[in-house]
Amino acid sequence: MHEKNEELFELVEYAKDLITRNYTFEEIEKELLQKTNDEHLTAKIIRKTKKALNEKKRNAGVLKLLVGGFILITGFIITVFCFHSNVSFHTVMYSFTTLGCLLLFWGLFEIIG
Repeated sequence: MHEKNEELFELVEYAKDLITRNYTFEEIEKELLQKTNDEHLTAKIIRKTKKALNEKKRNAGVLKLLVGGFILITGFIITVFCFHSNVSFHTVMYSFTTLGCLLLFWGLFEIIG
């Protein structure tokens, strides 16, 4: 049983390495089938790597959403203070809004896929 877990761990790490080299999941499946003949084990590894990849993308997307939201709120606060001080606020308003919206949409893209 211990050998099977070691083999599973090694194959999962191999699959993750292939993902970092931009292999598709079909190519990864072919590579894994060359290393082991167990199709059930290969399917299990593919599921694990897809889950790990999706979790990584989701975490990166959430971080981008938070940073984008923070930039939008900061830009809003600076714009309000500039407006009430009769100072030109157009540069702050448009740059912060553009940057914040870009990060928000990029984060949503990474979360949704």
